[in-house]
This record gives sequence, C-alpha cells and structure tokens, in this order.
Amino acid sequence: MQADNNPPVPRTAHQAVAEDFPAAVDAEAFRWVAEMNLRGLRVLREALLDGRGADIAAAGTLRAEWLALDDSALARVAEAPYLMFEFSLDAALAAQHLSRYAVSDDPNRLALWCARPAGRAFARLLCHFCWQTCRTAPSAASLLLGISPAGCAAFRALTLQHLDALTETAGHWLTLRWADDPRYWRGRLAVARRGDPDALWRDTLLGLQRLAAVARTPAPQGRSVVR
Repeated sequence: MQADNNPPVPRTAHQAVAEDFPAAVDAEAFRWVAEMNLRGLRVLREALLDGRGADIAAAGTLRAEWLALDDSALARVAEAPYLMFEFSLDAALAAQHLSRYAVSDDPNRLALWCARPAGRAFARLLCHFCWQTCRTAPSAASLLLGISPAGCAAFRALTLQHLDALTETAGHWLTLRWADDPRYWRGRLAVARRGDPDALWRDTLLGLQRLAAVARTPAPQGRSVVR
C-alpha cells in the first residue's frame, strides 16, 4: 500500500485536551471555561482602558500589550482548558467571620479591575461556576479550576446561603492567574497576537504543567485557592 505523505491535520486546543483527558473532562466543559476566560479578560481589558488594573502586576506592567490585542487575539488568549483567574476561597471565608477588617482585607474594597458592574457580575458568575463544578464534577474541577482536592471540598461544603453571601464580595478575592508573572503573560499575549496556534498550544501545555501539582496535591490546612 502506498504511504500517505499528506501532513497531519493540526488539532485545535479543545480537540487535543479532549483526547488527552477523556475520562475526566468533556469538550463542553472546556468550551465553558474558555467562555469564562474571555468574559473575564474583556473585563480586565476594559479596566486597563479606563486606567485601572494596576493592582495586577501582569496587567499593569503589560498594559500596552493587552490593549494591542484585537477581539480575535483576546479570544485566542482565553482558549485554554483551565481558568485564567484565581479565587482565594479560604481568605474570603475567613473574612466572613470577622467583624472588622484591615483596610487591605476589607471585602467591600473591591479590586479596582473588577469593581464596576461588569466586573462584579463576572466575579459572581465565576464563584458560582467554581461551586457548581466542584459539586457536580470534582475530578474535573482539579483540571478546570486548578484547585486542590481540599479546595474543591471547601467549595462543595458551601450552602447556597453561604455562597450567596460570598458572591457579594467575590471580586475582592479574585485576580488574574499568575498575576505576579509578567514574563509568562508577555509570552502568551505575543503568540496570541501573532495567531500562531502551535506556539499558543505549547504555552497552554506549560500552564497545565504548572497546575498539575495543584490538582494532585491537597492544599495546606487553612489555604484553599482556585489558581
């Protein structure tokens, strides 16, 4: 039989992940995560346009790079099988039990980048998404949210009443994933702007590697971070 010399058809990010992790997560879940990422990144970009967002190092120091992205490039940045935002759950829960806060810990002082209505709505949506995913698909939660089994258990334990209270100040505890690593974000923004799918997928795999230990290892007592 004559050998097939045609080049292989490149896989999309969703196809590749669905084939690599078929037992834990389905393709629909990846689509929801990408949509959640894009919504949050739009909020972040809007904040940078308004002169906010300096409280996130990887946003403030790369403001020009973020604002240089058109809608298609921003969607490519968002295309990943994990959330690009992290939520400090235990800090939020601890604050709910305090009657007084230090200025820096006051949940009513929302982070500037998500302090406006669209940002507040995104923070509430993300909090509900994390809770729902942890309750309905805990094995998928570790991959999709980058959360330890202990963190996932903490989310599952929340009652609806506690969740509603938490979402009101969720924006205070929400930030960009790897916000203190501008080098990582500079590289991802660059390949997304170029529209290089192979380079973007390699960058996404590096992100998965960074999250692998978090997904496999229980979080230390008193710390549950969706990261």
